Amino acid sequence: MMSTAPTQRAGLLGLSGYHWIVLAAAWLGWGFDVFDALLFNFVAPNCVPVLLGLPLGSAEAREATVFWTGVLTSILLVGWAVGGLLFGWFADRYGRKRALFVTIALYAGGTALCALAGEMWHLVLFRVLASLGIGGEWAVGAALVAETVPEERRVEAATLVYTSSPLGIILASTVNYQIAGVWLPDSPETSWRYVFLFGLVPVVLAFVVRLFIRESEVWEKHVRHAAPPRLRELFTGNMRALTVSGMATAVTALLTWWACNAFVPLLGATLANEHAAATGITGEAARVLAEAWKSEASNAFNLGGLIGALAAIPLARAWAGARCSSRTSSIRR
Repeated sequence: MMSTAPTQRAGLLGLSGYHWIVLAAAWLGWGFDVFDALLFNFVAPNCVPVLLGLPLGSAEAREATVFWTGVLTSILLVGWAVGGLLFGWFADRYGRKRALFVTIALYAGGTALCALAGEMWHLVLFRVLASLGIGGEWAVGAALVAETVPEERRVEAATLVYTSSPLGIILASTVNYQIAGVWLPDSPETSWRYVFLFGLVPVVLAFVVRLFIRESEVWEKHVRHAAPPRLRELFTGNMRALTVSGMATAVTALLTWWACNAFVPLLGATLANEHAAATGITGEAARVLAEAWKSEASNAFNLGGLIGALAAIPLARAWAGARCSSRTSSIRR
């Protein structure tokens, strides 16, 4: 769908000032989206045993942490999918701007509520709320960007938005290390609650969206008063092949990405604990080491992710150019 935003003087990358405002809002929304989503994976070694009444550092605590990290990550992904569908409908019905505000507020509030969890089912419930907002923001933010920037700049715009994902995880690891490893290394039973409270930070972004982002003109002119789209339309005619191939690519990428990111912090903590046991490091020093290794392992993984995201621009352009040349050659023959 072509962008119908007002003609404005182009600047960097051929984008106007307002285009950059929309990109910045989507960039921050997606970055904090991932930031809130991954906070649990950094606090899990302390959070899970406390909620289950298990001694920190015990074999039972480690087994429970691995199990619940997998369970809650799976719940997050299911909630993400449901949130994408739910708020996709909401955005079509009530507008992209309103949906973006609601989804950011929802995942920020859901994450912060995790700090109040007294039992495991509380944590599950609050993570479900956050996951709905996380999935919704991803869908709505992508739609808003696609409908706002010029069509010929969508590759660059989408890539720039997704560079915030690895940076969001690096921020999550930094916040966890600062709280659990620097400020409260002697309070592992409670430090994780303060980490979750940082999930409220995106609420500020939600109000920025309300103040500075205009409603998508594509939605105003072509979607708002149109008949509601039906899900089965994605699987009819020429759309079927595009839908199936797009879903297969997205599902494969998301599952592998989350499988790695969900367990990288846990792996770092496990290796740190093994190293501490082998070298005689105990007490607070061992806890600080575990928090540091969690942060370093995650940051290294996501630094590669940032480089990979930026590489998508030249790769996409080269692939598009190759396909165009191939089609031209076929026509000439």
